[in-house]
Amino acid sequence: GRTVLFVGRLLPHKGPDVLIEAARPSWQVRLVGSALDQRYLSDLNRLAEGKSVRFDHGADDAALEAAYQSAAVVVVPSLPRDRYGAVTPVAELLGLVAIEAGARGIPVVASNTASLPEIVVDGVTGFLVPPGDVGALRERVDAVLSDEPLRRRLGEAARRHVTERFSWRAAAAVAIDTYRRICSQ
Repeated sequence: GRTVLFVGRLLPHKGPDVLIEAARPSWQVRLVGSALDQRYLSDLNRLAEGKSVRFDHGADDAALEAAYQSAAVVVVPSLPRDRYGAVTPVAELLGLVAIEAGARGIPVVASNTASLPEIVVDGVTGFLVPPGDVGALRERVDAVLSDEPLRRRLGEAARRHVTERFSWRAAAAVAIDTYRRICSQ
C-alpha cells in the first residue's frame, strides 16, 4: 500500500489535524473513524483542502481491514494538549491502533506520549515524534514512504515486537508469572 492511514475517533486529542497539516499533496491520506465533534470536523475539512485526504466515518470491519491492507504507514499523532488548548493527560491509554498496525507488519509513526513508546520502538518498529510537531511527523512519514527497504524492515520488526509483547500468549505469560510471584510470597 501507499496510503498514510489514521484510525480512531476524530477528536482533537487524537491529533488527526496534525497529520493533515503534515501531509504533502502527494500523500494519499485516509482517516478512518467517527466524527464526534462537528466544529473539529469542519476544521479538519478546511485543513484538508488541496490535499488528497479521504474521510471514512462509517467503516465496517471489512473496510477497516482494507484500509490497513492499503497502508504503507499508520500514524498515531495523539496529543496531550490539542489545538484548542484542552489537556488530555493520557492521550492514548493503550495504543491499540499501533498494536493492530504492528501485528499486520505496518510501521507506525506516533507521538512520543502516553503508552505509545511502549508499542513503537523508535527507529526499530517505526518512529516517535514530539506531540504536535508537524515537521517531524512529515519527515518521518516521508522517510517511510520513500524507502521501501526501511518500510519493510520496520514492518517486520513491528510484527515481531507486537507478537512477543502484545499477543494473547504474551499477555497470558505475564499474568501467570504475576500470579506465581504473588502466590509465592
